[in-house]
Amino acid sequence: MPLYTRKITCPPLSEVLDEIEIEGYAITYVSVFFPPGCLGLVSVSFWYGVKQIFPYEEGTDIRGSGEAINWEEFWILPENPCRIMIKVKNEDDTYSHTIFVRIVVKKKVQLLGEQIARGIINALRRIFGFM
Repeated sequence: MPLYTRKITCPPLSEVLDEIEIEGYAITYVSVFFPPGCLGLVSVSFWYGVKQIFPYEEGTDIRGSGEAINWEEFWILPENPCRIMIKVKNEDDTYSHTIFVRIVVKKKVQLLGEQIARGIINALRRIFGFM
């Protein structure tokens, strides 16, 4: 289960593009950490080519301050290796801000094992009447 990380610093009133090359079958987890002081002035979005993939709705972005925005995901990589662009925009006119990105990718064989285990657990629940 490969973990990819990036530390991206964006100067005042600018946009930074950082490309990350990932390998595997599907992105299963994403985390973006905004240190205190970002005050919602830093936005992050993820792109595959010209298509925005996170957040899913184009024209939207992820913002925060002193918090991690994390979510479980299941985005199948269209190619392997796959290049994902991370766009960071800083609307602060005075300070640079640094955000931290973490992406977990799983291989198909790892996902298959998880699906088999879930199937067995669900079958046992049905047999023994557990909810």
